[in-house]
Amino acid sequence: MRRMLAATLKLAATLALVCVFAARGQIARNWETHASMRDVSRGAYADGVIWAASGGSLFSYHIADSVFRAYHKTDGLNGSRITALAIDEDGYVWTGAEDGKIDRLDPTTGAVRTLLDVALSQRPRKEINDIVVVGDEAYLATDYGATIVDRRTTGFKDTWMKFGGFEPNTAVEAIVEFGGRFVAATSLGIARAKPNAGSLADPASWDTDALSDGDFPFGAPRDLAVYRGALIAAAEEGLAVYTDSGWTALDEEFRGDPILDLRVVGDDLYFVERTTTNFGGAVFTRARLLRHDGERIDTLVADAPASDEIICVEGARYLVSASGVMRFGLDGVRTFASPNGPAANRFRDAAFAPDGSVWFASGKDNGAAGAYRLTNGAWTNYLASENDSISSDAFYAVAVGPDGEVAFGNWGSGVYIFTPDGEIRNYDALNSPLAPVEGSENFVVVSSVAYDSRGNLWALNFNANDQYVLYALTPDGEWKRFKNALRPGSNKYGAMTIDQYDTKWFSLTEDGIGVYYFNERGTFDDESDDARGAIDERDGLDREATTLTIDRRGDLWIGTEQGVFVVGNLSAALGGYALDPYLVFGLKDQNVAAMAVDPINRKWVGSSYGLTVGTTDGSSTYATFDADNGGLAADAVESISIDPATGRGYAGTANGLSTFLTDAIEPAKSFDGLRVYPAPFRPDETERATIEGLVAGSSFKVFNVAGALVAERDTPGGAVGYWDGTDDAGALVPTGVYFIVAFDQEGSRVAVEKIAVVR
Repeated sequence: MRRMLAATLKLAATLALVCVFAARGQIARNWETHASMRDVSRGAYADGVIWAASGGSLFSYHIADSVFRAYHKTDGLNGSRITALAIDEDGYVWTGAEDGKIDRLDPTTGAVRTLLDVALSQRPRKEINDIVVVGDEAYLATDYGATIVDRRTTGFKDTWMKFGGFEPNTAVEAIVEFGGRFVAATSLGIARAKPNAGSLADPASWDTDALSDGDFPFGAPRDLAVYRGALIAAAEEGLAVYTDSGWTALDEEFRGDPILDLRVVGDDLYFVERTTTNFGGAVFTRARLLRHDGERIDTLVADAPASDEIICVEGARYLVSASGVMRFGLDGVRTFASPNGPAANRFRDAAFAPDGSVWFASGKDNGAAGAYRLTNGAWTNYLASENDSISSDAFYAVAVGPDGEVAFGNWGSGVYIFTPDGEIRNYDALNSPLAPVEGSENFVVVSSVAYDSRGNLWALNFNANDQYVLYALTPDGEWKRFKNALRPGSNKYGAMTIDQYDTKWFSLTEDGIGVYYFNERGTFDDESDDARGAIDERDGLDREATTLTIDRRGDLWIGTEQGVFVVGNLSAALGGYALDPYLVFGLKDQNVAAMAVDPINRKWVGSSYGLTVGTTDGSSTYATFDADNGGLAADAVESISIDPATGRGYAGTANGLSTFLTDAIEPAKSFDGLRVYPAPFRPDETERATIEGLVAGSSFKVFNVAGALVAERDTPGGAVGYWDGTDDAGALVPTGVYFIVAFDQEGSRVAVEKIAVVR
């Protein structure tokens, strides 16, 4: 059999990758979404269950047992930011989005029907502001008017785009049925259907109370309700009631105050008032929850975080909030509820720990939300508000060391190190040589971190006031620091990576164009043997680098806002020879925000347009995934990482973290763990059999029990390969026992496993 293998190795080397490997679904499959669902924008309640919308996701919360169920784009939702939410009489959950997309979810089956009529229309503004269910119809208050949908068939029935003398396509905020007639709260005032009106698509069928004429003197209306037989409006300047003589204040105490939401429960009217508070000279938006019982108005919650909607008041008071479903118990205790997830949809950087967990850095400035860890599907958040060891949530970059410690670069607090035993250590200008930014005493920005082969942690000190830009923390706890002698006047460096020679590559940002390198050659205190140099416009790198990475061949890949450059033969840098960057043709038009290399050396490029998978040399691409044709939570990809141990990819977007499986798994060192599954293999039921435990660059042959060659296949190059149950002529093989013979490129390592095929 070895002679047979040797005779066919040359042929095997010339075979192209099988088409299954090149298919989009095999490159990235089994998409999932992990999203922060703390920022709740809309809520609804029915039968003991709260439904809440957060971004483009949805979750249910069973009040009695505090059980959550989350729904994301990968569960069938359209993924656009939800701006309206309602539950109909049959228990279907309706959502409307900012781009006009509408979903109807059946909670009993999880099935989602998406309605695209509004989204695909030519209207310039399509946002769904409210959904009101009346009988068999769902009324959509939109930015162009109102649209009526048959809630059972989901067919569109009518659209009202002009109300009386109001301008066409006036935005509608709320709709209510009052006395058998419809009333709409619009951006121009209140529109009331006339008695015995015909088609409400006819503008003449409406009476209007215009803001401009003073007919509705309470500012823009926000919501409508029918309370004790009266029509009530919540508006930017008060709470109003309609009578035959027009609109008057329900209570003069609230005249001029912004009222945001109304909810009628039994004989009580609940409403939310927007308030402000001053703390340390800064003004913060707050909310107050009140109840009108027909005679008096009571304050139920005097001071709550900003909220503009009441979800329900059963047993406790529930409001939407930026921190989850906000609950005020009857004892006044405030809590927040949301599904387990990251603290925010910010995923600037990721790294993989030896224990299988994934660590994420959230970013900088006001949107930063600390550090997160994902372990076996569960999230742990590390926030300054919840941990005394953390003083800043601006975790900007992350790297994992050889002993499992996790290091973060922080935008303001220097370096944080999380040890495997749970300790959190912080290094800043007060306890290390790290320098603060110019004009600050202890605002230390570390824009990138990485470990070298000797376990030294390297930190890139951004905008340091002493011009030292590179710092090394040794395993013994000593700090070493280095200036960029080639550009002493610049100190704003954004990205860093370390190659196989322990050369540090770091990119200039804001101050110009250039990628610099430095190698101390293992001697921190002997500068005579240091190697340093640069790649800039004189070498053909004419664009600012956004990200740097080293591929499996040891080449440097430079992502920019206008394409990708590659620099080969990095050992030349140590000898002082010139480096020659070249623009990669297949990725030349990419607006690169992030880049990753998988175990079979494919290039994954994240941009504002999605996620592109390039060939090993970047000369062409396999596929591009976006929010429409793949499982991405949003088009713009802010970070991308591929776990070599599992082949799982992690793409960070503003709508959540999108994860997926790939065929790219770190090759095995030997064939000792080779296995083939499923057993038995039924080609009519299962698309393919998996050969797992391959060494790098493996191929395999399939033989029948008589020793005849049935099929020969190349593999993607990592630990996994596939056989679809066909012979080399493309025909499915008959039922029987077959032998899978795997071998490396030289044919020096061979392993055999058998598989039963049943048809």
